[in-house]
Amino acid sequence: MGYLLGIGGNQNTGKSYSRKFLKEEAMVITCNTKSIYLTKKDTTPVDHLQFKAAEHETMMETLQKWEVSSPVQLASLLVNTAISGKATPKLNIKGNYVLAENILHADVWLKFVSLFMPHIKVVIFPDFTHYITETLTDHDFLAKGQTKQAFERYVELAATAFNAFFKSARVTRKDLIQVIEFHLEFDENAKVWTIFTPGGKMLKEKFKPESYFDVFLVSTFIDEDEDKTLKYGERFKFVTRKMKHFDARSNVHDPETEALVPNDLQDVISRIRKAENL
Repeated sequence: MGYLLGIGGNQNTGKSYSRKFLKEEAMVITCNTKSIYLTKKDTTPVDHLQFKAAEHETMMETLQKWEVSSPVQLASLLVNTAISGKATPKLNIKGNYVLAENILHADVWLKFVSLFMPHIKVVIFPDFTHYITETLTDHDFLAKGQTKQAFERYVELAATAFNAFFKSARVTRKDLIQVIEFHLEFDENAKVWTIFTPGGKMLKEKFKPESYFDVFLVSTFIDEDEDKTLKYGERFKFVTRKMKHFDARSNVHDPETEALVPNDLQDVISRIRKAENL
């Protein structure tokens, strides 16, 4: 049962930059080519995920052996084979990020990491909101959404896919902490920042990611008008509890003394491990 850490925030509030504090190897499953903000020990950028059967010279040879045409298809076959209890080949795996075209591919890669990459204890999903956008702007979606009834059915399908992803995240390795980042939008009625859900109210009512998280932090930037004593790098913070217009929660921070903490992702992860004995 994997652990879910949510991070919500607007642009330029430090969501991505918080990864720079990581001192351990992590895996990024992303839907775009924005900066990964992870480096190797020699400070060079991390590599794209590559894997193959140990007896093969190249990934292409492994793809041909398993009669598939893409890495995600191979990963899916390996995952399903392992889940069914059948033997899988020994794999040579390297790299720390992979591009996932949609939420179903992200689910495949998450399970692949859980089953075949035991050295990875942290998986990060940047800009998770974009997975929703990609689904709602997909050609098939646009074609099916010509009528209100078709639109409602497809939105329901999209919500089911997203909810299924969060549920499947719960059956991964217990020691696998999953960090999922979201954009926020301001709810004028509730006067609070909430997770932004493209597709409007119809999808938001069916897709409720907030309910899945063990800890949900909000990234924010303290401007000079609020505190003139802070240096620029110190102005990026995580909100850890409900305050002002932020709806955050954390059971690994003291709500009285740590309402605002540095956006140090490694510190948050270390606290979670200690609290949950992971």
